[in-house]
Formats: sequence, C-alpha cells, structure tokens
Amino acid sequence: MDSQVLSALITAGGMGATAISGISLIRHRLTRLEKKVDEHNGYAKMYAQSHEDIAVIKNDMQYVKEDIRELKERSKK
Repeated sequence: MDSQVLSALITAGGMGATAISGISLIRHRLTRLEKKVDEHNGYAKMYAQSHEDIAVIKNDMQYVKEDIRELKERSKK
C-alpha cells in the first residue's frame, strides 16, 4: 500500500473518531442544558404560584385588619 494512501486512511480515521467524540460531547451538554431548563421552569412555576399566594394573603390580612378595627370600636363603646 502506498504511504500516501495509508496516511490518508489514518487521517480519515482520526477525523472520524474526533467527530464521534464531538457528537457525544454535544449530546452530553444538551442533556445537561435540558435538565437546567427543566429546573428553571419548575422555579418559574413556583414563583408564579407564590405571587398568587401572596395576593391572597394580602387580601386576607386586609379582612383581618378590618375585623380588628371593628373589635376595637366595639370595645370602646
């Protein structure tokens, strides 16, 4: 076999191996990124729910303040 052909085959094999390892690295990184995005989406949903819960608590506190005001007025009489 000619040395140029052998050199070309070795080079092609090395390039193929590099490409395969690069693809596996990209897959690994994409998997990690997908996990991070899923985790972030979970936090975003919890944040939205917390916002709603805070609004309900504020509303409840307003009713409690009004009830306290009424009780104070009644106790003065």
